[in-house]
Amino acid sequence: MQTQRNEDLETLHDIIGDFSNAMLVTQDGGHVPHARPMVIADLTPEGDLWFVTSRDSGKIAEIEADPRVLVTMQGRTRQASVRGSATVVDDPERLEALWSKAWDAWFPDGPEGSDAVLIRVRGVEGEYWDASGMDGVRFVFETARALMKDERVDPDRAGSHGRVDL
Repeated sequence: MQTQRNEDLETLHDIIGDFSNAMLVTQDGGHVPHARPMVIADLTPEGDLWFVTSRDSGKIAEIEADPRVLVTMQGRTRQASVRGSATVVDDPERLEALWSKAWDAWFPDGPEGSDAVLIRVRGVEGEYWDASGMDGVRFVFETARALMKDERVDPDRAGSHGRVDL
């Protein structure tokens, strides 16, 4: 069982590593989900996701009121989600280390003179779907087979899917 967990964790990390952007879903004061696109600043080996945002962003108040978040990533053949807890982190050294020149458009004073802060999402559970490579070939084959036989696709035979506690 531990081997499967390690494989699922490795696959999840690999899939997330393919994405530069994600949707961060928080909850507003009325517990209504609020999603917005975010650049992934870092993905740690432990599976923490890091984002950069403005100190006065509405998402900061939402996270402080309810830290439970969902992060989703979707491509043509690979998707992932991470459910976890977000924390606002004021760490100038880490911000400097993660800084991307592209963020100067939002924070013209750079990491030292801006109101930028970090958001760390510590995952509780991750899930992935992969229909790329050989999994993609299997997905196409299983879909065609189901269509020819007028059956439903068996999700266990089409691509790979995993869920892992983080």
